[in-house]
Amino acid sequence: MTSGFKANVVFEADLPERLAAGAAIVVSCTVAPTRRSGGYRGEWTVQVVMPSGERQQLVTQRTPSEARIIKTLAGLASLLSDAGCSTVNIPFRAGGGATNSIESAATS
Repeated sequence: MTSGFKANVVFEADLPERLAAGAAIVVSCTVAPTRRSGGYRGEWTVQVVMPSGERQQLVTQRTPSEARIIKTLAGLASLLSDAGCSTVNIPFRAGGGATNSIESAATS
């Protein structure tokens, strides 16, 4: 685990492990996105909420004291997909939030 040095932060590489342990990823919109060049640009931050209720802020690898800010819709979708989410929930209004997690197997 690469983020063991601080309990309240998490690195991108640790997201799949956290999700597998039952955590949820909460995406918060800090700047409402606008459409530009076929894509959307805005600002989103990510927190991991562990089953215990503990919250961990996604931070940059280079500066672990800084929250990671994702600025494109494609970048955010890639981050969530790479973490193990099969669907992505993304807020489009500043101040909004959306929860993402590993979905349970569907029953038929």
